[in-house]
Amino acid sequence: MKAAATGKFQFVVRASDHKLLIGQANAQLRAQDGILGVQQQTIGGIPQTPGPIDLEAFETQLPHIVVAATSKHVSGSMPPTVVHGSVGPFQPGAAQVTKSCTWRFNRSG
Repeated sequence: MKAAATGKFQFVVRASDHKLLIGQANAQLRAQDGILGVQQQTIGGIPQTPGPIDLEAFETQLPHIVVAATSKHVSGSMPPTVVHGSVGPFQPGAAQVTKSCTWRFNRSG
């Protein structure tokens, strides 16, 4: 699965310690047709003709990012996290996936 959607970010310099706070300024994004695949059902022990599926993909929320207000380049990542159990449609309860996220912000000017 690889999906993309345009989000908004908020950049605020905190008055108390002059740190730059970067955070998301939108609700959780969804990407229509972000998950594409093929599904085959078996009914009464008889495999049916496989058919395409397309589902929404949902955004992983960024953690709070706090850096020096003078930072020109901010990048980072969340460590890969193994998620156990059904996290998506049609997954069995014993499924296991790895979730990860990286970011890079550059200040212009």
